[in-house]
Amino acid sequence: MAIPFSAGVANVLREIQPYGQDRGSRHFPRKWDPQAGKQGGNETLHAWYRRCVDDYLGGYPGRSAIEENFAAFVSTRWVDESKLIYVSLQAIIVRNKNLKSYYENDSNQVQYFRLDYFASRVGEMFKEHQPHVHIAEDGAPWFPVDPTSTGNIIVDFFDFIYRNYYHDRWLDWAREVWARHAKQLAIAEDPFPAIVEAFKAHQVPALSTRYDGVWSIFDVSHLWSFHAATG
Repeated sequence: MAIPFSAGVANVLREIQPYGQDRGSRHFPRKWDPQAGKQGGNETLHAWYRRCVDDYLGGYPGRSAIEENFAAFVSTRWVDESKLIYVSLQAIIVRNKNLKSYYENDSNQVQYFRLDYFASRVGEMFKEHQPHVHIAEDGAPWFPVDPTSTGNIIVDFFDFIYRNYYHDRWLDWAREVWARHAKQLAIAEDPFPAIVEAFKAHQVPALSTRYDGVWSIFDVSHLWSFHAATG
């Protein structure tokens, strides 16, 4: 059975699954409107978040919570049962308070991300990566998604968030995934602790010889069935 990064991520993935439909669209939260809810213009980030909570969540910040200080608003469209043709995933992470407190009072320690993917649009030559991530409203720069070879851009994005902002949680998840993988393959020796220590000690030679043994911890593509359209 697949292991998601958290219960919040599992909720998102359940909500936007195609469930055998040939084509369609889904949103998290369910009543989310990706056009009306887009951040930008003259609206501050805090004003945008309050509007989203009031208009789409009935005034309850927890309805879009992934963690107590991490909210996400997701829209997808797909064809051929599982081929993504559009993704918009807006995320905010509040570093010094929870979402309810941020909703009530602004914070100067908030990070905004938006993952965009348009299968039919490429933008200017080598400028607008597909998929890409914004760190503010529309416009440059467009950062390519940090891949973990899963072929699943939404899971890759959540992986990026957890590795950067919830690394201890991510490491616990990675240990659990590796433990299940090792059990299935009857691997007796557990190299995971040694690899963690090698990273801490910057032991590049050790990593170059042992890292391949746990690369499968990144293979989370089985978490759900969507994949990006390629052609």
